[in-house]
Amino acid sequence: MKWKVVRFGAGSLAAALLSVQSNGAEAQQFHGLTVGTYAPCDFGCTPFPPVTVSAAEIDNMFNAATNILRDDVDGAGDADQFCDVSLFRQQEVEPFMAGDGDVDSNEDFWNVSEYGSSYGHTNFVKIVRSITYCGRTGFFEGCAPIGPRNSVVITEGAVRSAGAGFVLAHEVGHSVSLGHQDGSPENIMYPYVLSSAHGVWPWQCSAYNAPVDGDGPGYNPFTPRGPMDATAKFPQDDHPRMDFSGVSIEEAAHRTYVDLVPAEVADYYGDEDVAVLTRMLHDPREADHHAKIAQLIGLIASGRDTRHTSALLELVKSRAAARDAHASATISLGYLAHRGDHAAFSFLAHHARDIKSPVVAWAIQALGLSGREDARAELSRLERDADDDEKSARPGRARRLFRQALRDNDDVRGRGLRAYYGR
Repeated sequence: MKWKVVRFGAGSLAAALLSVQSNGAEAQQFHGLTVGTYAPCDFGCTPFPPVTVSAAEIDNMFNAATNILRDDVDGAGDADQFCDVSLFRQQEVEPFMAGDGDVDSNEDFWNVSEYGSSYGHTNFVKIVRSITYCGRTGFFEGCAPIGPRNSVVITEGAVRSAGAGFVLAHEVGHSVSLGHQDGSPENIMYPYVLSSAHGVWPWQCSAYNAPVDGDGPGYNPFTPRGPMDATAKFPQDDHPRMDFSGVSIEEAAHRTYVDLVPAEVADYYGDEDVAVLTRMLHDPREADHHAKIAQLIGLIASGRDTRHTSALLELVKSRAAARDAHASATISLGYLAHRGDHAAFSFLAHHARDIKSPVVAWAIQALGLSGREDARAELSRLERDADDDEKSARPGRARRLFRQALRDNDDVRGRGLRAYYGR
């Protein structure tokens, strides 16, 4: 038996671990990653509530991710291999104050992803309340650009979900330069969970074994911010097309979609399935899936049945619903407005004007996704009126949101919603 020093988390307080190497096998690679959760400053400088996931829930996510990487589901087959990598939380969970807990623009993503904590670390894993921007506007459980940036962003809803380990392992894969795998639905880098198998190919395992900086991107959070990275490749640029043949609408609602619910669900389901989804929205036992159910309703519903719109409006207004469900339902109203639903458009226009509305940013985004000319006119007027002063619900961000929504509106109006999502 011999001992081997295995390095992880360059620059961290614990920069090395000892692991046992026996019988000539490669030593296990340990990646200790710092974790930050969004929290407003201690003296109440923002009105936004903090992320409330516990250290135990975070550790459960790390353990599940490690089990996925280390599990060999096909023995000697080529679809999976035992990847001897362990992911674990390094140090105490730290609060960070960048943003307001909701990632809803390109600038906002980079602000959270690259700067993070005020305790000297920028943190590898940032946990936020919701993500409605990751290369494009939509609803996401996790986000990480493809490349060695030592940073991933995950929602608190994803941390608490049954697919938490997959989300973390998948996003860490992006952070070590792995893209999506088209046509390989049982691979860890397929953006949707279709089975209990999450294969890791040998060359992917080599990427997971590459050194990472567990402390995060390494920027000093107190230094002036530089320009946002407009050249980064987001994984949504290479989404594989998904086949829902033979999949019940209930099963579709219970799957894990790391990046986006694929827009092609509309090819497989209709308003009769939306009626099932609407009933599921009213079932408290389905609360953990409400965000996905809302997305499915928005993508599938024809816009001719007002009950579907009413179900989403009820979810947005529900005090009992989780923050990610509010975000998903508001974005989904934009899909219905795109198909001519006047009630959805009216709700979004009203809340986009109300700087005190808790859904103002998502309403602005959804108006962009509607691709409607009257939505563009409303966004243009609001952009002219925006003053970004201290009265704004999101100081300094309104104009950026309006500009992004106007770009989305032009894109959806010119190419259609499906083409916007690359379907």
